[in-house]
Amino acid sequence: MTDAQITEAAGAAQLSTGVSSYLHGIGYSVDTFKQELNSTVNHIKKQMKEPAMAPR
Repeated sequence: MTDAQITEAAGAAQLSTGVSSYLHGIGYSVDTFKQELNSTVNHIKKQMKEPAMAPR
């Protein structure tokens, strides 16, 4: 693993734990989070299947 990869992994871990702490701290519903994340993933998958719009 390169130094750049280690640095990137450490940053991702920091971001994940920070966001998790924030959401737990404000009492955000885990079920709501899962539903919203699932909706986002489905939207991205749908966008990947559709051809890009032609430029005007």
